[in-house]
Parts: sequence; structure tokens; C-alpha cells
Amino acid sequence: MKKLIFIIALCFLNFGILLAENTLESASYSIIELNNIVFNTPSQEQKMTFILKNISGKDVTTKMMISKIVMQENHLAEYCFGEECSFFTSDNNTKETSQFVFAANATTNPNVDSYIKIVPNDIEGIDTLLVTIYNVDNPSDFVQFIAVWNFGTSSIQSISNINLHPIPVVDYVNIPNINNADFIEIYDILGNLIYTEQVNSTDLSLDTRKFNKGTFIGYLIKNNKKINSFKIIK
Repeated sequence: MKKLIFIIALCFLNFGILLAENTLESASYSIIELNNIVFNTPSQEQKMTFILKNISGKDVTTKMMISKIVMQENHLAEYCFGEECSFFTSDNNTKETSQFVFAANATTNPNVDSYIKIVPNDIEGIDTLLVTIYNVDNPSDFVQFIAVWNFGTSSIQSISNINLHPIPVVDYVNIPNINNADFIEIYDILGNLIYTEQVNSTDLSLDTRKFNKGTFIGYLIKNNKKINSFKIIK
């Protein structure tokens, strides 16, 4: 048992190191710490905390949006952000917090107002939530991360980010270094899958002419797991 707990803890340590190497940053926000508390049994609730900093130098009206990618029935997510705490269940597809004024250079307290906790209620399974924190006055100004809880194996998956240029995209965008992926998937800001394509080369030129104007999130898929993410602004 002690050996198993050590292995699990080591996996979570590696996850934290990977996240620390990612830069989750926009014009107004920076996620400077994204942590996880190790759970020893599949039925134990797990709390994911993060620290958000306002790097814009001015007050920003802020919201957080949670979108369901996968969530088991009877699982419950408790989340706190800014001035609001609420709940998210498998019946929800997308939910937004109330807006609050995020003061210039302020940071959130991960133990009070910036965390998400999944309560599995003794039911194993995988929950995957897309977390978007954005500027109410400029929705294209946001930071985003995927939170994945696996209550069957007591493990969690990290996803790094690929920075794409130009911003905004006109007709095509080149996605580099995708030789490890099997597929590419594109989602709109609400978490709806709008495009998928098989990867056959190390680089992909994605035709975005049929995309509406807006912000999109793409993922590289390997063995049915998301291994990298990127943002497209058109």
C-alpha cells in the first residue's frame, strides 16, 4: 500500500512539474500555480486549486466558465471563483459564474476562491472539465485549462499548450510538431466539437475559412487522449 501511495504521489509530482512548464497567460491573466491534492482511494474527493493573477495593470471584470467534456452521473463538482461558490453536475453542459471586479495586480486565494473539487460519491469514472477564465469586456482575452479526474486509477492527465501565429487567423493556420498525434479536434468556446481530422504528417495547415469569427480550442489526440492544446482566434 505504501508503495502504491508513493507511485501515485510521484505521478502527481510529475503532473505539477509539467504544468509549471506551461505558460497559461493572456493580456489580462496569468495562472501562476495550478495544483492538485493527491487522493489515495478512487472514492475520495479531489480538489484542484489554482492561483490567478491580474497582470493587466488595471481592474478587469472577470468571469469563469466551466464546460463539460465528460462527467459521470452522480458526480458532483463544487467550485469557487472570485466571490461565488456553486455546484456543477453531469446535467450541466456549460455554467458561468457571476462576474466580479478583479483588481489590478491582485491574485486569487486557492483555498478560498479559486478551486474545483469533484465529489465522486463512491462511483468510479473519468471527469473532464474545460475551465475558461475571461475578460467580460473582451471575451477573446482569456486563459484556459483542462481538468481531468480519473477515479478509477487515481491519476490525472496534464495537457500542455501550443502557441500559434498569426493572431488573428485569416484563412490558414499552421500547427507544428504534431508527429506524435493521431487526430486533431477543434471545439468552440462552449465546448462543442466542430471539426476533426486525422494527422498524417509532422505539420498541418488547417483551413479555417469555414470557421465563423471567434475563439476556438484545438487538441491533439493520441491513443484517445488529449496530449496538447492550442487556441485559434479568427
